[in-house]
Amino acid sequence: MLFNVRADFNEINNNITYNKGITSNVKEMKEQGLDVYIKKIAINSPDYLPVQKKIKSSDVTGILMSMAPQEKNFSKKNLPGGQLQLKWNEAKAKLVTLPIFMYRQSQLNVNGKKVNPKLNEIGMPQVTAKVGENTAILSFKTPIWFTVLLYISILGWVLMIIYGVFRLVKIIKK
Repeated sequence: MLFNVRADFNEINNNITYNKGITSNVKEMKEQGLDVYIKKIAINSPDYLPVQKKIKSSDVTGILMSMAPQEKNFSKKNLPGGQLQLKWNEAKAKLVTLPIFMYRQSQLNVNGKKVNPKLNEIGMPQVTAKVGENTAILSFKTPIWFTVLLYISILGWVLMIIYGVFRLVKIIKK
């Protein structure tokens, strides 16, 4: 944890030291909103990714940076149930790396068919796209053990509250 704090501090310190024009960024954010500024920021420290093999963080950043221009070709839409829909067009059938990440419980449907795609080094699915419009729907299936543990936890809290109320009533009656 201390190494992470130190690394974050060093990154922030370097950004402040070496980035000129921070005041212009603040002015731009006030005038145009945060959305414009966020789109300008380069990817420099990704969140947790489901890497498939040992890989240097600079390589992860490089892969993400190489995908950034292609991301504009995809339209994204949130669907009910926490699903994410991607749509894109292809002039010819080819292997496409989708700008999403798949984890162990992730499920991917491409053009209406459930697929088990090959993943690149950082967990991005590589699927075969057909000519024309393609649709991919990413969903996350909650494991049954998680649901069971959630209900046990809720039941435990309810029982503790009931026990606490009975103890409080017993103390007040004395």
